[in-house]
Amino acid sequence: MKLNYKRTFLIGLVFFSITMMSSLHDSLTPKILYSFGVGETLIGTIMAADNILAIVLMPTFGYLSDRLNTRFGKRKPFCFIGSIMAAIFLIMLPIADNQRNLMMFVVCLFFFLLSLATYRSPGVSVMSDVTPKPLRSKANGIINLMGTLAGMIGIVFTSLFYKERILEWEYNAIGDKVPVLGADGLPILDNTVNNIGMYIGVAAIALIAMLIYSFVIDENKLVKEREETERRLGITGEEAVSENNKKQILPKDEKRSMILILMSIFLWFFGYNAVITFFSNYATTVLGISGGGFSKYLLVANIGGVIAFLPAGIISGKIGRKKTILMGISILTTAFVLGIFMTKETPLLYVLFLLAGIGWASINVNSLPMITEFAETRSIGQFTGYYYFASMSAQTLTPIIIGFLIENLSIGYRVMFIYAAVFLALSAIPISFSKHGDGMTEVSGSILERFEDM
Repeated sequence: MKLNYKRTFLIGLVFFSITMMSSLHDSLTPKILYSFGVGETLIGTIMAADNILAIVLMPTFGYLSDRLNTRFGKRKPFCFIGSIMAAIFLIMLPIADNQRNLMMFVVCLFFFLLSLATYRSPGVSVMSDVTPKPLRSKANGIINLMGTLAGMIGIVFTSLFYKERILEWEYNAIGDKVPVLGADGLPILDNTVNNIGMYIGVAAIALIAMLIYSFVIDENKLVKEREETERRLGITGEEAVSENNKKQILPKDEKRSMILILMSIFLWFFGYNAVITFFSNYATTVLGISGGGFSKYLLVANIGGVIAFLPAGIISGKIGRKKTILMGISILTTAFVLGIFMTKETPLLYVLFLLAGIGWASINVNSLPMITEFAETRSIGQFTGYYYFASMSAQTLTPIIIGFLIENLSIGYRVMFIYAAVFLALSAIPISFSKHGDGMTEVSGSILERFEDM
């Protein structure tokens, strides 16, 4: 049994579309809010709205898509409608910025995030729908590779076309760069700057990717093929499902392992998302990087991810998902520890972000498959929702907490990497005690030998 790489790349267009738009939001929305004079705690709270919506809506839409049956498939209707709405509201963000209308910006941001939430869980579930369990880490590597490519395109757009709207800067007592305030108490802006074209370009590419997926991939056909393959090889089973046939019930030992894995997911997102949320502002205030110059380091991180995604999927097949994730945690923690000492632009920043990309890829490729390993055919969306509940819960709390610390501690933005390193190190503890979901003990030796022969 071999993974169909071409088909998996096409399925990855869903995640490509999601990441294309969300990466622009992740990197630039904090900068736009900062230009409105919004404090870091409130920036963190607004950035957490994405995750609050995800906590409420992603398990719901994952569950609903599990039970939807159309001639287009379970997931495609959510993906098609959600992507169109997300693209429309993404383009509205720079329009609100140009009009210096914070209320309009926040409302458009809310509906953009709402649109993303409607199709993120269904979209990510497609890979597990059509891929046999033993191949999901490798397939997830390709899906994440597609997301990384989308992020890289977004970064290139940012680097080439993003223009800083804040016009004047000065330095505070600890040497951080802060905006000069005008008579209205807000940063002085350059009103000639217009970033609308960049947002339109990103939205257009995301929609084209979704259109290709919609017309090329036949979800219903591929799900039937996967079910037949698993039956033929004896690696499926529909045990432990409740009487109403809607919610899967796990044995106690498996439930304990899944909870431990979800705890680790929560902790590593708690650390990682602090950097994702505030690095663009950190680059300006601490490193002194202007405009979209920060994006070159994010590009290096994405290159690290591209290098590592496929090997991480392959390595997990040899040593197990858990060991591969622990290896990734060690690498990413090392990168964040290095970040603590970075208070000016230096070539070592490239090393830091290359390590971060490799470490995060090793974690990310294997974490979702560990959770969906517990799922039966009818409940893949449900378990994908559990994964996103853990990750989005962390991403809801951490921007608010790190924003508060940045705003109230004397070291300001310099607390960011300390915070991230601590939580990444802690994330290694719960998963070390999990005994299921690793992908190494789910299939008998004779079946594995048959894989080798095929």
